[in-house]
Amino acid sequence: MDIVSESKDGTTENLTTTTNDKTPTTTDKPIICVLDPSRNMFRVTRAKGKALASGGFGVTIRIEEEEEEEEKDNDDEQEETEEEAIEVENGMEQHTTKPSSPKTNVHANPSIFLFIEEALFLHERGLLQAIMYQPSGESHDPTILDTSQLHQLLPAMGMSLAMYLVFSHLRSQEFRVLRHHPQRFDILRRQIEHGLSKLESNRLRRQVRESIQHAVIPTIPMGDEHSSTIQLCWDCYQPNCQFAKTRPGLPDFYVAATYYAIPLVQFTELQLLVQDKCHGIPLKVATVSDSGTVVMFGVSEYGVPAIHDNIHDSNGE
Repeated sequence: MDIVSESKDGTTENLTTTTNDKTPTTTDKPIICVLDPSRNMFRVTRAKGKALASGGFGVTIRIEEEEEEEEKDNDDEQEETEEEAIEVENGMEQHTTKPSSPKTNVHANPSIFLFIEEALFLHERGLLQAIMYQPSGESHDPTILDTSQLHQLLPAMGMSLAMYLVFSHLRSQEFRVLRHHPQRFDILRRQIEHGLSKLESNRLRRQVRESIQHAVIPTIPMGDEHSSTIQLCWDCYQPNCQFAKTRPGLPDFYVAATYYAIPLVQFTELQLLVQDKCHGIPLKVATVSDSGTVVMFGVSEYGVPAIHDNIHDSNGE
């Protein structure tokens, strides 16, 4: 796949993609991605500008590497340099070859992948072109996906429209949003410790990336045996935070989601969620109406203060 890069003088160029000698697809969108059915994600083949890096979109996955010898640490971050980590966070897709050693010779090809909610959000804002290759005999015919087709991929990839609306609501306000992973909090807490070695720091960066890649698809409880309990869905960061994808720091708040008109969640469940899962991180609950409106509520384990107590306090009684 050949991609025409941005011109040196900073002017905008059309991007041309060719695959298997098929008719090229031309677009002026800054981001081009291709659906990877094996991962249910979109691989970014071109990212021009700072749309990905500044917004904290995507996760880096190494798709090619040779195995290390058994006596070596399986963590391939052991040989990663700080410069490589920065390139990955800035949305750069580059072929990186690690230096040879007597025991290992690992070649990694880091690529940026987008989840369906990220690809759809960027597409709706005119920043992304999504391509899917359909089998046709011995070749593959490219299909440029429109917004409707991307919406149709949501249920196929396990995400409800209501959950996407929550993601879009948060992203529209420029919050940085990550799929929640229950083990990430401990990793992030270790990252902020002082005196970490370079090896340990790189290992933690890799664990953060893996926690993003392998986070479960956010869901809304439906009251059945498969999804009857409300769960944490998103880790959210303020728009003005110093956000780095592999070292984001502790979230500013967590988000859980439910339907507005369907009484599926009891307040006691929310209190337990705050006590057992939030580790002191504030919780906000997103409610989605039948019309698609998203309303956010803050929740604490103490509930809502009584109105008459506030009145007495304001009167000095």
